[in-house]
Amino acid sequence: MSAKRVLPVALMLCILEFAHQHAEAGSKTVVFAHVNVVPMDGDRILTDQDVTVVDDRISSIEPAASPIVPKDAQVIEATGRFLMPGLGEMHAHLPEPSDPQEYMRATLALYVANGVTTVRCMRGFPNHLATKRDVISGKLLGPFLFLAGPGLGGDSVKSPEDGVKQVLQQKSEGWDMIKIFPGLKRAEYDAIMTTARRIGMRTGGHVPTEVGLEHALQTGQETIEHLDGYWEALHFEKPVPEAGLREMAVKTREAGVWNTPTMTIVRFTLCMEPIQSALAKKEMEYLPKFQVDRWVKLSEEVVCKGHSDPNVSRIVQQNRERFLKELNDAGAEILFGTDSPNLFEVPGFSVYEELIAMRHAGLSPYDVLLSATRKVGQYLHKNVGTVTVGAQADLILLDGNPVEDVANVRKQSGVMLRGRWFPLSELQRMLKAIHDLPGNYQASYHQKAEAGS
Repeated sequence: MSAKRVLPVALMLCILEFAHQHAEAGSKTVVFAHVNVVPMDGDRILTDQDVTVVDDRISSIEPAASPIVPKDAQVIEATGRFLMPGLGEMHAHLPEPSDPQEYMRATLALYVANGVTTVRCMRGFPNHLATKRDVISGKLLGPFLFLAGPGLGGDSVKSPEDGVKQVLQQKSEGWDMIKIFPGLKRAEYDAIMTTARRIGMRTGGHVPTEVGLEHALQTGQETIEHLDGYWEALHFEKPVPEAGLREMAVKTREAGVWNTPTMTIVRFTLCMEPIQSALAKKEMEYLPKFQVDRWVKLSEEVVCKGHSDPNVSRIVQQNRERFLKELNDAGAEILFGTDSPNLFEVPGFSVYEELIAMRHAGLSPYDVLLSATRKVGQYLHKNVGTVTVGAQADLILLDGNPVEDVANVRKQSGVMLRGRWFPLSELQRMLKAIHDLPGNYQASYHQKAEAGS
């Protein structure tokens, strides 16, 4: 059998650029006609509305019988469909400087093609600042990027004074936040946090062991990732009494600390998911083989090497799910994130698993969606994450009601990014171009299988 034909890199880049230009060349006024609106300003649905977008903002939302549609408007017939805000992937990563350029373009496009319109990148490399500038200028197609700088941890910070110096440097370089890594001594951590607060730099990340959760809450670390620190503080390896979970959830709310739980990927770090089942996921076909090989090696040689007690992993994950529910019930702030691309979490596609995982933890569909939409705008102090007049037009048009079932978020018939409309046909074209890149994981696998048949 002949090998599967793949697109040259240059052609793939041209297709992505065409999709970008095609969207920009459309009408500056777009009307979603007869659409059901999921505004996310409350747990409600507005039925049979006309939503008008002018440039990059929502200008009106009115009952479909009343508005007069401008002559030059692009009208999108949306009867029976649902219009929700674009998603925020609030714990994500971007390719490193040593990775091929097409991997960055593909990663950004994968987010957009799955309705992810905002990304908070949680570990900075120098090429990320240039990438953000290129997205803002329109040179690159991609979601809005909020960038953490190079992580500050035990390997990179040598003293409290060095920590202060690095915070000031990251501010001057243009990073949006400081990422806290493990290994910091308390004096270094306190110097970093005090300086960041003084100069207006935001903070988030891990909870270093010497710092401890209680001190991190008292100090005002703005976000905690992966529910880090709670495991040690509450002893997640054993069933935790409900009162203990509730007390810590209330402390978290009172401290004003946000959590990004990343429920799905921790199943891999706890070695609860076989590698082969991860490799069989269809979305792996959108990743380069070198990236998947990295994850396999990391999982086999580091993460799961010597791991032998699945019962402890099960108890830890159950406690994480129970604690996430307690955080939500206590009114603590929760952000949606998947840690993609990392350990078999594919950019964009990983959001569907995470939505279901958070639902499995006991959150209502509305509360799960809230963490990925309106809460994103609140955290960023930016008018995104709702379908309301004046909000930025980052939108997803769905064929099913996501408030009834979060799985319906996958039923996308188009995405609007800052007022630029990408119908399903364009999204599929973008995805095919990425899927057919030479060197992609399962493309290489199938070629070898065919060659041997």
